[in-house]
Formats: sequence, C-alpha cells, structure tokens
Amino acid sequence: MLEDGIERLVAKTGNGARLKDHLLASHSFAEEAGRIASDAGVKRLVLNHLIPADDPDIGEADWIAAVRKTWAGDLTIARDGLVVGLSGGKAAQGEETA
Repeated sequence: MLEDGIERLVAKTGNGARLKDHLLASHSFAEEAGRIASDAGVKRLVLNHLIPADDPDIGEADWIAAVRKTWAGDLTIARDGLVVGLSGGKAAQGEETA
C-alpha cells in the first residue's frame, strides 16, 4: 500500500482490449514470420521486437521452437544493441545464429 503524500506515481499501464487489438493487428507470430521468410526465399530471418519481452517464462528457446515450425534457414533472435548489416553475407555484429 502506498503512503500518503507520495509525490509521483509512475505506472506501467495498458488499455485492455484496445491493446490486445493493436498487438494482434501490428505484430506477426513467429510461425507466420517463418512462413513469410520461406515463401520469400530470404537468406536470414531476424526476429525482433519480441512480445512479450519481459516475461521470464518465455525465452530464446521458445522463439526458436516456434519459428522452426515454418523456417529452417539462418535465424537470429534479436536483442537490445544488436546491429544488423543490410549487405554482405556475414552475420551481424554481436549476432549469434540459432
């Protein structure tokens, strides 16, 4: 319980159904990204902006397992600070492949 007289409250907030609608409309599922990459014949798939990013029960292995259902090619699971080059065949700086 908060004490009386607290100067500021910084609250992590959402907007229920509108947030869910936004997430579903503006993000793809890992399996869908793999399917798109397969259909497009890309050389490397980079998954980024992973949602939810702050759930300790969802880790890199979960993202890999999900995308491997539809994508067998080179795969990178992005992390903060990753730099992905847009040309050349080598992996991105700081990039580990899965």
